[in-house]
Amino acid sequence: LGGKAAIERQTQFISRGSWESEVKSGTVEVYGKAPNRMLTVMDVPGFGQIRDGFDGSVAWHEDPQVGVQEINGRESSAIRRMAEFHGEDLKLRQLYPKIITKGKQNVGQRAAYVVEADSGDGLFRRMYFDTQIGLLLRDDTEYDTPEGRASVTRYFDDYRDVDGVKVPFTVRLSDKNGILTFNFTEARFDVALDDSVFARPTT
Repeated sequence: LGGKAAIERQTQFISRGSWESEVKSGTVEVYGKAPNRMLTVMDVPGFGQIRDGFDGSVAWHEDPQVGVQEINGRESSAIRRMAEFHGEDLKLRQLYPKIITKGKQNVGQRAAYVVEADSGDGLFRRMYFDTQIGLLLRDDTEYDTPEGRASVTRYFDDYRDVDGVKVPFTVRLSDKNGILTFNFTEARFDVALDDSVFARPTT
């Protein structure tokens, strides 16, 4: 990814681009700030804006249909892990106390090491790391929702160097609702984000 020093040097992040499903498309923005704040904003034509955030202690969701909702339980724990700014890169064993390598499997045309991770709170994740260059190509995650246990598969592609750190500019999500593809056109670490960006809306 660029090395520990390059990763630790970054503390704030913003990326912009577009998303596309089988039936719709729109724009997306993703914000992150160390140690554990994040926000995703999706504009959905004909519906409005969907916002998902973590303000350092509370996970929340907002859309025009349901308004603002606080997210609790295991779903909140999963979001908390995702919000760890350096978590995916430097704190994997802290986030997942039990990690086991389960051999190799192809992701498309690339051979990958399969790594299974157990968070200890009911969330399980399987990660596929390229055997040649070490980058994460895919992950499968199981998590809890108000409707019960769900799973999502993510594919990571088009890694580019951003201030010394490799960042995937294409992310494809596949779950029971279909396929959602994010194509980012901009990614920056050299930003200044106020904590209010991530605050749960009051209305």
